[in-house]
Amino acid sequence: MQELENILEEIEAEHPYKVPGNYDSYSQYNEAWQDAIDRVRARLENFFKEKENDGWISVEERLPEEGGTYIITVKDGEREIISFAKWQNRYKHFDMTGKRAYWRVIAWRPLPEPYHPERSDNHDGE
Repeated sequence: MQELENILEEIEAEHPYKVPGNYDSYSQYNEAWQDAIDRVRARLENFFKEKENDGWISVEERLPEEGGTYIITVKDGEREIISFAKWQNRYKHFDMTGKRAYWRVIAWRPLPEPYHPERSDNHDGE
């Protein structure tokens, strides 16, 4: 739900509101709402598409927006192999140093959040 809140805040910050007495602002307002609806729809479609593929994103669909380490699926002949690689945002490619040069990245996904054991309210270990 935090992602949805971020999307809505981003859209709200970018779009004009009606200004009483300024009739041009009414048409801007209506256009802004249509734009906002289109943007929310596109973001939600991406969100649910990623959920359908367990978070895997085809490189043909899009590439990571930020540099960092990602889980990747590569093609090795007929086999698909899961590995890790650093996304070089500056050069727009996955750095697979030490991996086979002919591996072709076909999909990627962000690393999962680290495990956080549930903590009890009792701090003395009982």
